[in-house]
Order: sequence, then structure tokens, then C-alpha cells
Amino acid sequence: MSNTWRTHTVSWITLCAILATVFYGTWAELVKLWFDTESYAHGIMVPLISIWLVWRVKSQLQKDVTPSYWWLGALALVASGALWFIGEVLQISSFRHFAVAFLLISSIAACYGWDVFRALFFPIM
Repeated sequence: MSNTWRTHTVSWITLCAILATVFYGTWAELVKLWFDTESYAHGIMVPLISIWLVWRVKSQLQKDVTPSYWWLGALALVASGALWFIGEVLQISSFRHFAVAFLLISSIAACYGWDVFRALFFPIM
């Protein structure tokens, strides 16, 4: 892993830790929904499959693409946070659930840039 990739990965992991801490209640609610509601039981598989799909292309991606920070990704983080806040104020759990998922996706765009985000679009969406 090159120094550039390492720097961006540390940034992303740090941001994910912050997001997990700040939005812990919503994440816990979402995971509980996955385990308690049969209609959402597939929810636990989605992140695992996404991780596997990203892991498969990781080496090639590191050779072909250089990560960079992307301001539109940061803007998407802010928009996701605003959506979460609206869901919290209005007590609409689906808004909060969508927002935390989009926060995670936006964090990849913000920390790795457009080229990496575009290359990983299918696995992370």
C-alpha cells in the first residue's frame, strides 16, 4: 500500500469511527431491525458482500487509481447529516436509516475522491 493510500485509509477509518460514535443509536437501531424483522434479515449480508466485492478489486484499484480528497463528498456528508437531523426532529426512522448508510458511502467519496468512488460505485451502493 502506497503512502498516499495509507493516508487516505487512515482518514477514512478515523471518519468512520467518528460517524459510528456520533450516530451509534441509529446504527444500533438499524442492526436491531436487521436481526428482529424477517423482511430486513438480508441487511446484515449487504455490508459483508460489499466488503468482499471491494476486497476483490483492491490490488488493481491501488495500481490504477490515486486517491484524493473530494469536496463534493464532504458536501454529501453534510447533506446526509442534515437528512439525519430532519429524521431525528420529525421522528422518521427511515430518514435516519438512509442517512447513516449514505454517510458511510459519502465518507468514501470524501476521503478517497471521485476516481475511487466511481470505481467502487457498484460494490458500495
